[in-house]
Amino acid sequence: MLAMISLSSPIHAQDAGAGAAPPAGYDAIGNLVLGNAEIQSRYKVCPADIARTARPLWKSLWSSDEWAEERCEKDIEACHHECMEWRNESACFALGRAYEKAIPAVSSHLSQMLFAEACALGSRGGCTNRASGIRNAQYDGDPMLATDPEKLASCYFRTFSFSCGDVDAWGCTMLGQSYQLGEGVAPDMDAAQRRYLQACEIKPDFPACDYARSMMQELGAGAE
Repeated sequence: MLAMISLSSPIHAQDAGAGAAPPAGYDAIGNLVLGNAEIQSRYKVCPADIARTARPLWKSLWSSDEWAEERCEKDIEACHHECMEWRNESACFALGRAYEKAIPAVSSHLSQMLFAEACALGSRGGCTNRASGIRNAQYDGDPMLATDPEKLASCYFRTFSFSCGDVDAWGCTMLGQSYQLGEGVAPDMDAAQRRYLQACEIKPDFPACDYARSMMQELGAGAE
């Protein structure tokens, strides 16, 4: 079995200062997220089944502001408002990344909840990160971990197929690995290589491409 990596962040939970007090405001906003019934319902569903289902119709007329992770960390109240009130998928995704790094005491699951919300609003990265969080069993008590393993494998494949089709580099790398492992699909080394190459075409200088290259090396070694 190939090793599977955490895609949600290059920072793993145990490396980010667990036990440290969260920045001001994180707990209050975290409690708002935990109290949001819609977010909680999406957290319990395969990302592929909620992708873009909450995207407002007016989004087809104009796009929202782009929220980078650093911008969100500087003003999480505004970032949360943009996510929830203006249905901005990039703000939801950035807020999830901010919580992933901060690991606030209120709940270590908040990042995954926000990635699910971002996915529902149309964020390809949100879908990829939510599926990878389930796949790598990052958080004890994740409601998706009680799902039948075959259904979970199908969930990963369908989610990564969606995000790769939406030109997400990590989505293509993970889809390649699904083909390589036969996860939710029959093993297909040629299809795996195509997806790995696609990830590098999308973002050549990016960790997703670096990991895709390492997987292609394993494919080559296995063929010898």
